[in-house]
Amino acid sequence: MKQILMVIGSLRKKSFNRQLAEAIAAELNGRAEVRELAYADLPWMNQDVEFPAPPEVQRVRDELAWADCLWFVCPEYNGFFPGHVKNLIDWMSRPVVAGDYSTVVIADKPATVSGCAGKSGSRTMQARLIRLLKSVRVNVMDTPTVGVIIPGESWATDVLTLTDDDRVAIREQVDAFLAL
Repeated sequence: MKQILMVIGSLRKKSFNRQLAEAIAAELNGRAEVRELAYADLPWMNQDVEFPAPPEVQRVRDELAWADCLWFVCPEYNGFFPGHVKNLIDWMSRPVVAGDYSTVVIADKPATVSGCAGKSGSRTMQARLIRLLKSVRVNVMDTPTVGVIIPGESWATDVLTLTDDDRVAIREQVDAFLAL
């Protein structure tokens, strides 16, 4: 059974992207083991403290080593993914051993991207995140992806309402990703 590490790009407890990640995990139930990556405590990437890595960085690297693949579920902030997601990728794209890029834990790891946002459904963010992940040698499945447009009523209730089409898209992305 594949081990999937879910990277939720919103730190908010009731985030729509967390709810989307939960819907994806439910679809994966029985077909993969899913864990959520806790990374909110990562320090900002700083080469002055890179070696030895801070304990929070090592803990996240250990989680990445456990995972067969990664699933990013991110909001779109002003057309991009959140800064803390970039910080995570910056840390994980660095070698564990100084100068030895064969020790980069994120390199060649299969990944996919989903998200929900306003009118864009996170499509602009997804394209940019996929580009970044590919640039750090992550094996990204760029289609199909799920981009949910957050319905108006969800903004008032803090509950993400998925349409039947959203659920079909989730199923299609899950099937394609597990086949990767």
